[in-house]
Amino acid sequence: MATAPHLRPLTLDDYLALPEDGDREREIIGGRLFVAPRPLPLHQVFVAYLLEVLTRYVLRRKGRRAQLVPDADLLMDAHGSYVSPDLMYFSAETVPALLEILALGRRIHVSQARPALVVEVLSPGSETRDLVEKARDYAAAGIPHYWAVDPARRAFYEFWLPLDQVQSAKCKVQSEGDRGFHRGFGAGAGEYESTAYTIGRFRPRLFADERPPLTIDLNRLWTAPQA
Repeated sequence: MATAPHLRPLTLDDYLALPEDGDREREIIGGRLFVAPRPLPLHQVFVAYLLEVLTRYVLRRKGRRAQLVPDADLLMDAHGSYVSPDLMYFSAETVPALLEILALGRRIHVSQARPALVVEVLSPGSETRDLVEKARDYAAAGIPHYWAVDPARRAFYEFWLPLDQVQSAKCKVQSEGDRGFHRGFGAGAGEYESTAYTIGRFRPRLFADERPPLTIDLNRLWTAPQA
């Protein structure tokens, strides 16, 4: 992964002007351009496994409407970050706004539809980008939950915002609208707490109050390419 040099922080206009390149992935994080090779097929195996697990769980929860979105852009203007997460989960209350956005394209402004969960599968060389820089911006944007999966180290990192910070972010959105959303998160909505898991059964905090709660078998996850 390389960081392209530039003299000023890059903006959304710069991101939208980036050329399409099937061999490279381009993201702007904190106003800086990051260029990396497209993920290897093995990377997509882990993404597909997590998408399948989450899809089965969402469909099983009768009466609850939620949406999983792979391969879309997440635009965080207040932080100068424009990224393409491997997977996003949107809770039921966000779905109407989300569907309106997706009807027009694949770019989602966090001020219009904020995911409840973002998932990234690490690639070789992306550790700092995914575990530090993206985690910082996702937390600042008020995204309550973030999973970073490192197949090489067989480590599953769960990041989450403490409840008081989530409630504070929601209040700013409700009271001030989109502009307040940006100002609140731009001022720093908070920082993640985190735990790393390696083996056994992982029960995400996001679904802890659901019945039944979601359980992910990490031993099966790490052997997904062999299935």
